[in-house]
Amino acid sequence: MGAPPPKQDMVAIPDYGELTTVYLLYLGLSEFGWRYELSYDALNLYMQREYKDQPTDSIPSGLFWLRGLAAAHLNSYARAIPDIQILLDRSLKHE
Repeated sequence: MGAPPPKQDMVAIPDYGELTTVYLLYLGLSEFGWRYELSYDALNLYMQREYKDQPTDSIPSGLFWLRGLAAAHLNSYARAIPDIQILLDRSLKHE
């Protein structure tokens, strides 16, 4: 009989180093627009892995934009606001 299949919201990704990091970016981008929780989590893990021990300035603005929007779609404003605030600070600094 075996174990039941995992729920649709559950995703298990084995760690294959850099390949897994790239897949997390692909997953975060491809799921944006309909599975926001998965998109947010994948983008979050991607940013943690790809930009580990690097300053926030080294992370592209597009990642903050997509992660912030995904969190906002989930009504998780506590997670969305810091990302959007970083974008606002960058734009004001750029002026």
